[in-house]
Amino acid sequence: DGGITNAFDMRMEVSVLDGSAPFLFGPYQGSDRNTGYRLVYSPSPQNARGTLELLRFSGRGSTVADQASEPVNLEGAAPHAIEWTRTREGEMVVTLDGKEVMRSTDLSVRDAFGGLVIVNLGGDYAVREIVFNGTP
Repeated sequence: DGGITNAFDMRMEVSVLDGSAPFLFGPYQGSDRNTGYRLVYSPSPQNARGTLELLRFSGRGSTVADQASEPVNLEGAAPHAIEWTRTREGEMVVTLDGKEVMRSTDLSVRDAFGGLVIVNLGGDYAVREIVFNGTP
């Protein structure tokens, strides 16, 4: 562990070609990769309007730290820009295509992160770019 500081700035460009299953990504701690945070896009079968949630994972399971207040539509071949920042004070801000969709503070995870996990649970997602910077 320790590859990414606890405060970070992450940018990702993703296209959803077939959102038939959730897609999640985020920084982890520990060799089992079960502690940390995940942004989860869950598509909806109705009108391709899904949800975007910020989850905190620990040895006790997962907790929803925040959720976008409006439905999220990432379907289609067009890429979408997701930016996720975390300060040393635990404030996390998520923007989608330049629009803030979540702002939350969580100090449960205080140590450096070991890396980034990306999980596709069965859809067809294209990730074009990932930039993940730790900040001092």
